[in-house]
Amino acid sequence: MLICTYRLSVKNIVGRSKGQSVVNSAAYISRTKLHDFEINKTFDYSKNKSPAIATKIIVPEISPSWANDAEQLWNAVQKAEYKNKAQFARPLELNLPHQLSTDEMFEILQDFSKQAFVSQGMIAHVALHLPDVDNGGDNRNYHAHILLTLRRVNEQGFCGNKVREWNKKSLLKEWRESWAIVCANKLRSLGFEQEAQRWRHGYLTLKQQYKIAIERGDIDYAEQACNHEPTRHKGATICALERKGIASYVMEDREHEKLAAEKVKREMTEKLKKELSQVKKKIKDYDYHRERTR
Repeated sequence: MLICTYRLSVKNIVGRSKGQSVVNSAAYISRTKLHDFEINKTFDYSKNKSPAIATKIIVPEISPSWANDAEQLWNAVQKAEYKNKAQFARPLELNLPHQLSTDEMFEILQDFSKQAFVSQGMIAHVALHLPDVDNGGDNRNYHAHILLTLRRVNEQGFCGNKVREWNKKSLLKEWRESWAIVCANKLRSLGFEQEAQRWRHGYLTLKQQYKIAIERGDIDYAEQACNHEPTRHKGATICALERKGIASYVMEDREHEKLAAEKVKREMTEKLKKELSQVKKKIKDYDYHRERTR
């Protein structure tokens, strides 16, 4: 069964306090060669085995012309953020419906970025990637990376303070639902009605998706795609390591989480046993005293 794999996730902010270069991040997602003027280092991902099919920087109309050039843009971001703990950009990762052509994928990516991000004043650096099948990845895993600026821009460049409203969880919920709707509408327009229904509700919890899938009679999808515990996205590299039996932080975290859950379960069981024992003792004492007073 080919199941859809909806995903829109916001990753940790790229920042100087973590020793990160946003120029490096931009070079990586676009699979290009960019030079970081701040640390005088060139990052070259142009020969990566998993290339970017298409990349584009989408800017508000008021932006200066240099904002369309990746190297100038992200070096300007770092120059504007002079503090040691400065934050540079917000990275997003999205999956796309594998039923679309790559041209259709990139078209909806651009439309979504304009509507969700650029219309609010952000600059969006978008890169569409092929599935990483060479490293054992799923051949349906067409995905995209988006880097978003954190300040508004005018004709001269970045201006004002960082826009704190862009950090709200409610805004992330809007983005997630909007992406589900965009993909569902495109699938429906191409005649993929069942896939459209699945993508339309992909932003919901698995429990909610399961209920909706059962109600519409999509039993196989409900059982195979929704009836399990949520998992953490690992990516092709970590999946390849795990298939070879090589330890990764994801495997270690999963084991720690399992052990922690088991510990909590044991503690709760012991607590319930103790409480039950106390209740039984109280009942026994009550019955004893009642017999004595007759």
